[in-house]
Amino acid sequence: MLLLEVIGVMESSCILVSRYDSCFYKVYLLADSIQVQDSGCGLTPEEKKKLFNRFSQASPRTHVQYGGSGLGLFISRQLTELQGGEIGVASESGVGSTFAFYVKARRAESQQNLEAIQKRLDSDFQSNARLATNIPTSIKGHEESVSAILNVPSKPATSAEQPPGSNPANWHVLIVEDNIVNQKILAQQIRKLGSTVYVANHGGEALDIIRKTVHYRGREADGEELSVILMDLEMPVMDGLTCVRKIREMEAEGLIRGHLPIIAVTANARSEQILMAKETGMDDVMPKPFRILQIRTKIDALLNKTAIMTK
Repeated sequence: MLLLEVIGVMESSCILVSRYDSCFYKVYLLADSIQVQDSGCGLTPEEKKKLFNRFSQASPRTHVQYGGSGLGLFISRQLTELQGGEIGVASESGVGSTFAFYVKARRAESQQNLEAIQKRLDSDFQSNARLATNIPTSIKGHEESVSAILNVPSKPATSAEQPPGSNPANWHVLIVEDNIVNQKILAQQIRKLGSTVYVANHGGEALDIIRKTVHYRGREADGEELSVILMDLEMPVMDGLTCVRKIREMEAEGLIRGHLPIIAVTANARSEQILMAKETGMDDVMPKPFRILQIRTKIDALLNKTAIMTK
């Protein structure tokens, strides 16, 4: 599971440093390492020096054109080193890049042992994991950085006990997130709550999805349901603040019926940034990293508040 997370980050990095219109990438599973190779624009020696640092990307153009936080490869380095391995990149400007890593491992003595190990890992992940945006400082912290914890009550409340919006099975959640690894993890965990999930890679795609929902004028009869939006702030094409501003303008113009509940999901959680997000039109802010129980509580509270406001 951890190896797949590192491979996913390397794939994303290959896409980031490649030209979308002319590149390809391949994944190689070798005897002593795992490699991801692309045919993109490549990296200069100076750019390679910055690549595995915390909150650092190859160059300013990377964030401007593709977004991202500069944490993926840093976390991948932490993950591989915690398992006795290393990660690196070979790249030539104008030619392409090859990311590779290895970790120390032991061969399972039997299929029974392999199954026992898998069960233990699954149990650890469900008990202790978080969204992959924090910085691990130990094996325990390393596991917590990979996915989101699933906290589902063992005995769900009856429909008579539940306030409006408190049943996740009734939620239709739109996740707007440009980091593919985080997007997949969060979507997977929210689906485990029983919710319907839509995903968008940036604000422009989010607006296209909203135009297909029952909230958009003319789609009341045949549109898709939409309960809440989880919006990243820093994204390519259209960032979260621009997107929420456009949504609120469309509501004022009558193109969108009512008020769409929107929660900003961001690693930039300083007080002034939280204030700016809310002033722009966000209903609430969820700082990264977070547990799935925390975002579930946020969604629940916001949907209940929205239901009261619209009565």
